Amino acid sequence: QPHILYTEATKNLSRAGTVVVASAGNSSAVDYIVGAPSTADDAISVAASIDGSLFNWQFTASLLTSNGMAPLQVKAIEGPISKPIAEAGDVRGDLVDIGDASTELTEDVKTALKGKVALIVRGKVAFAVKLKRAADAGAIGAVVFNNDSKDPIPMGGDGKVEIPAIMITQAAGLQVQKQMATAPVSVQFKTEKKIEEPQLIDTITDFSSKGPRSEDNLIKPEIAAPGHNIVSAAMG
Repeated sequence: QPHILYTEATKNLSRAGTVVVASAGNSSAVDYIVGAPSTADDAISVAASIDGSLFNWQFTASLLTSNGMAPLQVKAIEGPISKPIAEAGDVRGDLVDIGDASTELTEDVKTALKGKVALIVRGKVAFAVKLKRAADAGAIGAVVFNNDSKDPIPMGGDGKVEIPAIMITQAAGLQVQKQMATAPVSVQFKTEKKIEEPQLIDTITDFSSKGPRSEDNLIKPEIAAPGHNIVSAAMG
């Protein structure tokens, strides 16, 4: 059994005078799940936390507006496959709903999208495919909304498009879709506004295992350390 081998190895290292420090694992906040070898008595199990760096709790905001709807600020969550908002400049425009963009867009949709911003729901095909279809149709930007209640993520994948793109929550996307049935909705990608969430400081990341150890309820992990958005020097 692998966990027995890990336990013996950790015990032998500790007897030899070595302090064994191991990750608690990446199984999210699931009760009684902790990764080996950090489950061993002689190991120090470490969870990943969010530190107080400004970029961990102060988020650049984009703005969604429409007649009859209160202005909606959303986190400008970008990814490496789109043009950075900071480089794209003051991009703003009305949204055009193109569904999940899992198939080639029709000529009518391409015509409606030209010079506008694509609203796309997550799912079925890769982010890069969705964004490329929007960009090829003449869209000046894209807003992708999640297909479940989880937090938006930076959109990654193969390739890159030369338009700004952000991902927003499912709730915000559905609100925008509903509003578009009665009035145009416009997005302004670049704003000077910030969305602040100081309550995130010193909390556990959404990926870190939380324990405790399943065999006997022993507290594992014992400690936490910054493990979210860690910035270090680039090579060279």
